[in-house]
Amino acid sequence: MARYYYLGPWQWGGEPEGWHAPSGTVGAIDLRALADQAAAGPEPRGVGLFATTDPLGAEYLFLGDALDAPLSDAQAEEWVRLVGIGGLDARTVLDALWETLTERSDADGQHGPLPLDCTTAGVLELHLAGHSLVKSARFQPKDEHWKQLRKLRQAEYKAIRKEVLKGTQKTNLHRMLSGIWARKYAVDYREFLGSEPDEPPVRPETTIAESFDKADSDDLGPDLPWTDLIGNFRVLSNQAYTSSTSHSESRADSDLSSSDHYAQADFCIAHTGVRARQSASARTCYSLHLSASDSKLRIYKQITGTYTQLAVTASAITPALPEPYRISCDGSSLKGYQAGVERISTTDTAIPTGTRGGIYGYRYGGAEPARILDNFEAADLAAPAAVVPWHLFFGRGI
Repeated sequence: MARYYYLGPWQWGGEPEGWHAPSGTVGAIDLRALADQAAAGPEPRGVGLFATTDPLGAEYLFLGDALDAPLSDAQAEEWVRLVGIGGLDARTVLDALWETLTERSDADGQHGPLPLDCTTAGVLELHLAGHSLVKSARFQPKDEHWKQLRKLRQAEYKAIRKEVLKGTQKTNLHRMLSGIWARKYAVDYREFLGSEPDEPPVRPETTIAESFDKADSDDLGPDLPWTDLIGNFRVLSNQAYTSSTSHSESRADSDLSSSDHYAQADFCIAHTGVRARQSASARTCYSLHLSASDSKLRIYKQITGTYTQLAVTASAITPALPEPYRISCDGSSLKGYQAGVERISTTDTAIPTGTRGGIYGYRYGGAEPARILDNFEAADLAAPAAVVPWHLFFGRGI
């Protein structure tokens, strides 16, 4: 199948309404600054890289028909201008994409994409839907990419510590994060403290679960505290369902120990979703949705309420509902699973934080369905085992 590669604008529309790739796209990588991702349409801001099966219009910069296609000087100059980066040394499409997300990334997300993050195994991965894994490399804590990633983590550590001291997030969450990062990036935990006081890491270990086994109620539970973000989820016959016509989103208000985690739920009908890296204070997360209209799986991100569809399966899956669906966030690698089988993957750098999960549902008008989903769970992804005991890894006594 022919492939065409372009830089250009995202398009507004779809359901849920938000930013979508142009028609014919099989894979996309978002290269917008955070403010552009959070802005609602219809006027586009910033660009993405799109792999398509059909040629696009003049508003898109054609880069070639292969990821290893050479970039001309004119194409490289236009890439720099459109993405808003300081320069570009790479001279192929794939290398330009990699350079943009690593050494040319922006730790603040003000002028371009946030830095590519490695997996818990310490590997940088670039997934492109319709292609799978297109490039990977062992992470090395050096060069400009590391400076940007460390700056991002220092800002996150400071913000989380502030929330912990206010009592709005889990006790010692910042110390769990610094320990996880020290192992993940193979550096001393003090790299992430910045100007904050020296507090040694504590062991992270978190799994949360919700059975919805309670009497019919207007509130979710009983195992976890929940907050409805829009719409309304209820418990009916020991399962969650939405009573709102249109979209409902709910957050499980119990922190995991890391933003590298999965969230899973049993989907009982289509037009249902499960959310990971959910912000504790905003409608910001990644989510996996099963569509009722075409039986395809889609990965979305939501930045302060604005959706962007990041990836969609090339063809319909065969649901056997009820069955478990999972979204996994491991560094910048996002994957969706149906009953334990990986069905979709992509890369996105916009949401490196968030330690909560949640659920999504959509109800058309008419009679309410008896059930939407059941058996929610979320857990931190396992980090590689340390070669020395935990407390010695950080140079601290017990």
